[in-house]
Amino acid sequence: MPPLSNLEVTGEPYLRRVEGGKTLILIVPLRVNVNIKSKTIEELVATRKNVMLSAMMDLQTESEQELAQLSQAMGQIKALAAREETEWFNDQVAHANVNEEASVDAQKKAMVLFRRRKDLMEM
Repeated sequence: MPPLSNLEVTGEPYLRRVEGGKTLILIVPLRVNVNIKSKTIEELVATRKNVMLSAMMDLQTESEQELAQLSQAMGQIKALAAREETEWFNDQVAHANVNEEASVDAQKKAMVLFRRRKDLMEM
């Protein structure tokens, strides 16, 4: 039989006697049904593997981008600390604004990662 083929029952099963009427055999009328749109197991496994690899690459890229942003932020903080403008750190309004912006960014990133992980788990 060709790949992706199935056996389809086409009628009612019946009994037939053989070998002089001593043995009964169940006869089930069948036909070969070919489903050319179905994927093979190998294709399904390959598709799943590609989805997982793509998801891992996306997570790696996102992590690298976040690390680059954190590195840039640390560089800016070090540059500010190196200056003699130590009063900036004591300014409560500036400190609150920076913390609020960082908190909103972190929440957005967390939601994106949560949704992606949820999508992966549903596959």
